[in-house]
Amino acid sequence: MRAERSLLSAFAGWPKVVTPKKEKRIFQLRTYESPSQVAHTRKVQMFNEAEIGIFMRAGLTPGVLWRYVDRHADAEPDHTC
Repeated sequence: MRAERSLLSAFAGWPKVVTPKKEKRIFQLRTYESPSQVAHTRKVQMFNEAEIGIFMRAGLTPGVLWRYVDRHADAEPDHTC
């Protein structure tokens, strides 16, 4: 069994969940991991200042953009053979 608890904070440039239009669509889940807090802050800034606008001009509507504030994962060892 694995359990994960996370506290998330929305990006300033996309502060709420947006429901997609009722037409045919493709969903893509992207996860970015940063090697440092400086790199993370820079990536979030890039989204807020430019990348969200690029997505919108290309017709790609983000559903939600967030960053982890706090994250805990608890896992029990798998005893299956």
